[in-house]
Amino acid sequence: MAAPKGNKYALGHHKGREPLYKDPEALETVAMEYFDLCTTTTGICKPTMSGLIFHLGFNSRQSLTDYRKRNEVFADIITRLRLFVESCYEYNLHGYNWAGSAFALKNMNPKDWKDETHQQVTQTVTEVKPQVVTSSTPLADSEERIKE
Repeated sequence: MAAPKGNKYALGHHKGREPLYKDPEALETVAMEYFDLCTTTTGICKPTMSGLIFHLGFNSRQSLTDYRKRNEVFADIITRLRLFVESCYEYNLHGYNWAGSAFALKNMNPKDWKDETHQQVTQTVTEVKPQVVTSSTPLADSEERIKE
C-alpha cells in the first residue's frame, strides 16, 4: 500500500538505499581482498560465490546480479569475478574431492556444465513390403464392415 498523499515522512525519500559501491574499481578491490583471504599457504585459492557475495557486503545473489545491470564496467568486473571462482572450482576437479566442485559448477553455470550424452542414430529404410497376416480369430461385426 502506498503512502497517503501529503505524507511528511516520505519527503526526500524518492530513491532506495545508497549503493555500496559507486565505482567498479572499489568493488574489484574488495573482491581481490576476499581472494587473498581464500588463498591457502600452499597458494591454492578456494573461494565460493556465497563467500564472495558475503564479503562484498551484499545480502543476496540478486544484489550482485543487480550490480551487473548498472553499467558495462560493473558487468565486466562481476563476470570476471564469477569466472575466477569458476576456474578455482575447475582446478579442484583434478583432485580427489572433485564431486563437490562438479556440483558447484553445474549449479553456477548450467548451460556449460551438465550431465548429458548425445547419440546420433542413422537408419535407412531401403524396401518396404506390406504383408497381410491372417488370423484364426473371427472379426467382430464392426471390423467386417471395414473389411468390405
